[in-house]
Amino acid sequence: MAEMEKTKIADSGDRPLNGDRTIEEVRELCIPMYGRRAKQGEKPRGDIRVIQPEFIEYSDEGVLTVKVPLQEWQVNDFNTVQGGVLAYMIDTIVGPLGYIVSGCDSIGTVDLSTSYLRPVTLDDEYVIIKAQVKASGKRIMHAKAELYTPNGKLAVSAVTNILKSKPRGQGVDIWEDIKRQMEECSR
Repeated sequence: MAEMEKTKIADSGDRPLNGDRTIEEVRELCIPMYGRRAKQGEKPRGDIRVIQPEFIEYSDEGVLTVKVPLQEWQVNDFNTVQGGVLAYMIDTIVGPLGYIVSGCDSIGTVDLSTSYLRPVTLDDEYVIIKAQVKASGKRIMHAKAELYTPNGKLAVSAVTNILKSKPRGQGVDIWEDIKRQMEECSR
C-alpha cells in the first residue's frame, strides 16, 4: 500500500497535530473507539458502530489505519459498494480521528471531497482506510484519507476540512461520554 506523506505540520501555536495528546495517548484512545460494535439486533444509528471498524495502527507519523468489513446492505444494483457508503466510511473514520487529535470537545465535518478510482465489491470482503490530519489551525483541521482494497489497490482518495468547536474543558467531554457508554455496554 502506498504510504501517506509523512510531513507533520504544526498549527499556529506550534502544537503538534495530536493536540494536547502524545502519540501513545492517541493510540490508546483509538483502539476502543474504532473497536466498538453494534449489539446484535440494534438498528443502525449513523455512527461508527454501523461500519464496524477494526483498529489496526496509529503510526508515529500520525496515520490511523483501520479495517472495515463490507456488508450486503452497502452494495448497489451494479454489485459494487455504493460510493456514498465509501464516503460515509471515510467520514466516520476521519471525524473521530479529528476529535481525538484536535484538543477540542467536539468537531464537525465542513466538507469532504472524494475521488473514486476503482470499484469495491463484496468479493473484497473488507477495505483498509488510512487517515491523517495534515494541518491544524485555530478553527479548522485539514485531513486526508485513502481507502484500499485488500490487495493494496487505492480505490478512493479523499480530503476533508473539519471544524473545531470548543477547546477541551470548555464543553461536554465527548471522550468521557464514549467511555461511559462503552462501560455500560460491557455490563
